[in-house]
Amino acid sequence: MLEQIFEKIHLFEMPYIEALQVIRGPYVDLFFRSMVFFDSIGFLLVLIPVVWFGFSKQSGLRIFYITLLSVWFNFFCKMVFEQPRPFHFNPHVALVSLSSSWGFPSGAAQSCFLLGTIFIRTFRNWWAWVIGVTYIAIVSFSRVFLGVHFYTDVLGGWFCAGILLLVYYRLFPWIKETYPPLSKLQKLLIAGGVAVLALVLSPTSVTVQVLLSCLGLNIGLWIAKTYHLELREPLRRWDRILGIILGIGGLFALHYSLRYIPNLQWREAITTIFPLFFGLWLSSGVPYLLTKKISWKKV
Repeated sequence: MLEQIFEKIHLFEMPYIEALQVIRGPYVDLFFRSMVFFDSIGFLLVLIPVVWFGFSKQSGLRIFYITLLSVWFNFFCKMVFEQPRPFHFNPHVALVSLSSSWGFPSGAAQSCFLLGTIFIRTFRNWWAWVIGVTYIAIVSFSRVFLGVHFYTDVLGGWFCAGILLLVYYRLFPWIKETYPPLSKLQKLLIAGGVAVLALVLSPTSVTVQVLLSCLGLNIGLWIAKTYHLELREPLRRWDRILGIILGIGGLFALHYSLRYIPNLQWREAITTIFPLFFGLWLSSGVPYLLTKKISWKKV
């Protein structure tokens, strides 16, 4: 029943997606293709270090968790609805190729609405509204223009983002107040229960990667606390800049060096556990280098 409803809606939407081809051209296509960056792992490798070291550790932690939750939640919804993309109806509308098979809801639209709204609510001024709304509008429209999503996929992504915003502004503060007083055993049981639930709901590689990222982050936080690597905030300007450079540079070096591993089995194995290093590098690797830099400066 639901599949038939979606099919009717998609058939209604297709002419309006095909009509966008009249405004296509080399420069227009290039511009909207560049928006794919905001739906890539590269964007997360830039975003999280910028927030973590450019603003504060707590802000970085919240963005880390909400973006990973967004990735998992979007993939889970895609597996539940199993809806096609526009290029499945008409291959000529696609300007980019995607390995992902299902379209609803749009992950890029979900992510940009989520982050754009957080950006607006964080700065609360007219230029934040201009930047945030423009970001949401352009990235969302680009998904339809590129022929990889229906209009309803975008609306579905916005709706999912609304749910995640409730988590960000309601659940996260509650967890911050409730979680610290718990014993280590209680925390371990809760974390384990959440991990098992995520695997039961979506036993996929995406779930494993998200959980490994969280595991790496928490191991790194423990290392930083145990060996006194926690940074005193607010960081000075040059320490912020250095932290961002080290964070982004280290993550990109780790991620893109994997393709140069000659042994295929080793490459696949290390690629699988890369998310573990993602969390470790942010929470203990960069703080270690920054504390060493500070200690050298004092000497």
